[in-house]
Amino acid sequence: MRRLLVLILALLPFAGQAGSSVGQLYKTGGTIDISRAGRTVMADTGSPIEVGDTLEVGLGEAAALRMADDEVVSLGASTRFQLLSYQFNPRDRSGNHARYRLDSGTARLISGLIAQQQPGAVVLESDYGMVSTLGTDYSASVCGAGCATPGIFVSVNSGKVTVSTPAGSQTASAGQIVFVAAVGGAPVLVASLPAGLIPAPDPTPLLLTAGILGSTLRIEFTASVCDEAASPTQPECTASR
Repeated sequence: MRRLLVLILALLPFAGQAGSSVGQLYKTGGTIDISRAGRTVMADTGSPIEVGDTLEVGLGEAAALRMADDEVVSLGASTRFQLLSYQFNPRDRSGNHARYRLDSGTARLISGLIAQQQPGAVVLESDYGMVSTLGTDYSASVCGAGCATPGIFVSVNSGKVTVSTPAGSQTASAGQIVFVAAVGGAPVLVASLPAGLIPAPDPTPLLLTAGILGSTLRIEFTASVCDEAASPTQPECTASR
């Protein structure tokens, strides 16, 4: 007798846009401040994200954003991240886009539908240059005054990105790292990240925890039972749940 066990974990889907909300926040137990329209909002897991928001992630904390198109953005400790503009209409792709800004710290962007359907429509800005997403998973780290050579490092986990500055552009694919050493400098490929520079965290634990705590958890077991004794070459199988 052979048995096949399948475990399916269904997390809560994004609820859609409510007013000006374009995403949701998931965070660790610390404080995440959102600057919105001249005031500070104390955010918690499940808090809506709006265009124009600036997120401040504290020391030792982490956060993740799940956008309306299912793009995921994770933010590391001591990060300042802005949502400059965002539009997603699943029925009309023509105007879909996302534009973010990383002022300090680290961010990891895992493409959703916008970048998958329209390469280049998702952009991450910084003082050092602009990163265009070509349907990918990548991390961007701003290395500040503590670095021997301050700048931004963009490391690609999968897919491709193009890093652009007034001095030129550089496209990188999985396993490659682009570095821009100065404002207006040319992007170049480098072999590794500097010692001590920690990329943005994997967002999976944050999203998984939030999904289990904040939604109905469905665990489905499917067993396929085959009676080999009836026919060794073509056993009769039945499925049950």
